[in-house]
Amino acid sequence: MTATESSGARKVILLLQGPSSPFLQYVGISLEKYNVKVRRILLCLGDRVFWSLPADWYRGKFCDWANFLAEYIKKHSVTDILMLGDGRPYHKQAIRVANDLGIRIHILEHGYLRPNWLTVEPDGMTSRSKFPRDPERILRLAKCFSATTHEPAVVWKDSFFRYAIQDLAFNLPNALLGWVFHRCYQPYAPVSPLIEYSGWGLKLLKLPLTRLIARKKIGRLTERLSTKGRMLFLFPLQLSGDYQIRVHSELGNQYDYVLKVMESFAKHCPQNADLLFKVHPLDNGLFPWKREISKISRRLDVADRVHVLDGGDLDKILSLCSGVITINSTVGLSALQRGVAVITLGNAIYDIQGLSYQGDLKNFWNAPMAPQRALIDAFTKLLQATIQVKGSFVAPLGIKIGAANVADRVVNQYPILHRLPSKPRHISFPVGRFD
Repeated sequence: MTATESSGARKVILLLQGPSSPFLQYVGISLEKYNVKVRRILLCLGDRVFWSLPADWYRGKFCDWANFLAEYIKKHSVTDILMLGDGRPYHKQAIRVANDLGIRIHILEHGYLRPNWLTVEPDGMTSRSKFPRDPERILRLAKCFSATTHEPAVVWKDSFFRYAIQDLAFNLPNALLGWVFHRCYQPYAPVSPLIEYSGWGLKLLKLPLTRLIARKKIGRLTERLSTKGRMLFLFPLQLSGDYQIRVHSELGNQYDYVLKVMESFAKHCPQNADLLFKVHPLDNGLFPWKREISKISRRLDVADRVHVLDGGDLDKILSLCSGVITINSTVGLSALQRGVAVITLGNAIYDIQGLSYQGDLKNFWNAPMAPQRALIDAFTKLLQATIQVKGSFVAPLGIKIGAANVADRVVNQYPILHRLPSKPRHISFPVGRFD
């Protein structure tokens, strides 16, 4: 308990960057209903687009950000900080400052569970998560909560068109006017938004053809797998700029993982197995995954057993799979919930004995082990009860529901997890998963 808590002082919650949508403003409005003082620091014009409440600006150099933030926290008696993700440069610095000053941290992200769920958890995500990794503890803690369904009672569907418009609204002011209003701002994206949109424009033009090709490929794979004893392994590609790869994986580069997986597949996987790479639905198409994977597969003499799919029904694909190889994608958790064997190559919150495969990739190809049903049910229930809330960053109804749920979780603490000690964690990665 902090000095502020023990004295009964009013909470002061500082909001940093959020998703490219009105979500964070709704969170601010919801927090004020709890008699919480809400403060906001804007770092760029994109932040202002989705925020009309009072706010402070930071236009200084990135190297001065940590000192500015430390003084700001002291001046305004900040008790908590809420931010989207723990990998953005400004947010990484904020976490260090908050840890030094004993300020509570709340990390907001897309849900570990999909769809219609959001993540809000203390301290950090994935490698830094306080969520337990011990299977016995998960089974025991899950009994403290009543059973919940895997889907929210109220369901909405996120619109890609709305997502794209909101992303444009955030990035275009930065790209066109940032040099005037915040010339020292350090963007978090690995490539320019304008380059990103050029890739998306071409991808959208080809979308009808891409969907048709995906349906036909899945049909051919289904027919191929009808042969008795034939297996399919799925590697779901993540976004190349995903901080889950850049921060929470040892190699930090998706291409290197793809190469190592393909080399292991060629060397150790039985001849009656195929390997399918599925491109992420939001991939901008700028990196030629199909061409590069085809080139590697020809060099390794496995071209007839390696496939690349852009699009397609994930549920259908998982129903065909004997196993999933992933860095730390949420597809891995979706696969576990369907009883499919999973091995993780980066740090994943579900990389737990009894859930994901704990051996090396060489043996996984030959003997993938399905998760324990009781443990995955307990794991899902405990996730929902602690660090998952119903909501969306895109759909209007999901934004309103999600913002209210996030505010409630931040103010009223996280069931069970808030009793665990808060301290910085060292990032660790699975050892010995490759040959």
